[in-house]
Amino acid sequence: MQQGKAYSIHDNIEVSQVIPQSPISSTVSSFPTLSTTKPIQIKKPMPISIHPLTTPTSIPTIISIISTTFAHNAPIVDALYPHHDLPHGRASAIASLTKEFESKPNARFLMAVDEETGEVVGQANWLIVTSGEGKQEEGLGEGVWDDGEEREWAEWLYGGLVRQREGFIREVCGRGERCLVLTFLSVLHTHQRRGAGSQLIKWGTDLADSMGIDTVLEATKAGIPVYEKHGFETEFQMRFEVPEKFEGRERPELAFMRRKRRGGGG
Repeated sequence: MQQGKAYSIHDNIEVSQVIPQSPISSTVSSFPTLSTTKPIQIKKPMPISIHPLTTPTSIPTIISIISTTFAHNAPIVDALYPHHDLPHGRASAIASLTKEFESKPNARFLMAVDEETGEVVGQANWLIVTSGEGKQEEGLGEGVWDDGEEREWAEWLYGGLVRQREGFIREVCGRGERCLVLTFLSVLHTHQRRGAGSQLIKWGTDLADSMGIDTVLEATKAGIPVYEKHGFETEFQMRFEVPEKFEGRERPELAFMRRKRRGGGG
């Protein structure tokens, strides 16, 4: 999908670093002589830029990135978007996230775009919530679960996550206080270690600093060191209580993290 090309990207400019070759010593005759007539061209990766969504046209790209990145290794993703890697599940996930985009003016959807190719390589969803204003998240809504038991399992997982999140925000941030929540972040494996994830996180922490509010998120074990670099600290390990019939199923292993407010806000 080439949704990213709808955005304005800089003209492609090949950036190269020329490294001249040192003459090979005549005393090292066992190695072949390297040609010094041509420099070695080392191509530097083009920068990643962050683009907030203004229309839902790129929602299919976002769902594709989430599905590709997490596969079936994240129980929460499977709970929210069952069969997200199949056509009928993908269509349902797109409809669900599009509804969220259109109904939540306090949500911010971001795309990380490779400036050279225009490819969307990562995404993040940020949500501004106000403590004490009732439920911040709706239920699962429509989906394509196999049966009623699968939907029940999904509701236990998602409900447990939301209850723990909202309970912490209510207790720590105080009634009537705003807080910024990172609900999703994913970067394609082929484009990791290029700074896309850090830029998506920094976009949110910059916003939080400008507002003078706390930032919270749920992190996997692998994600904890990444978020720590941006000032997040683990508050507690999340627990997902489920009925006995679900005891044998894999539950999410998530740390709830918080970055305390900075800046003046307003």
